[in-house]
Amino acid sequence: MAEAWQIKKIHTLCSKLKISTRKGDRDEYDSIMAQYNAQSSTDLSKAQADDLIQQLEATAVKIGVWKKRQPRPPEYATPKQFRMIWGLWNEVSYVPPEERRKALDHFLKNHRFAEDLDHVYRNQVGKIIKTLEAMR
Repeated sequence: MAEAWQIKKIHTLCSKLKISTRKGDRDEYDSIMAQYNAQSSTDLSKAQADDLIQQLEATAVKIGVWKKRQPRPPEYATPKQFRMIWGLWNEVSYVPPEERRKALDHFLKNHRFAEDLDHVYRNQVGKIIKTLEAMR
């Protein structure tokens, strides 16, 4: 059975490609599902869902409605770590909300942690968190 994230991605890609997934108005979607002997994306196996995602992504990229993301290198901080840093920064920062990201990037660069938040390495996260907690 397809995983929840796969189903969500299939529906997102269908939306970008203007393929209706609503009952009664989904002829194109039904014909795609018929190729996999399925009634809907929830009937797909994980492998079938992966295959369909690859096909839909290729079409969406080709017509310019989707950009395929490159996976982040494993040495970079995880999304959870980014959220932790961002949450702590929001507690200690006094600049207006619309300027906080720029201020955080400046803080990281001045303290020689990273060029900006997007380029924080996992091995730096502990030091950054410790610094931000001390500021709190």
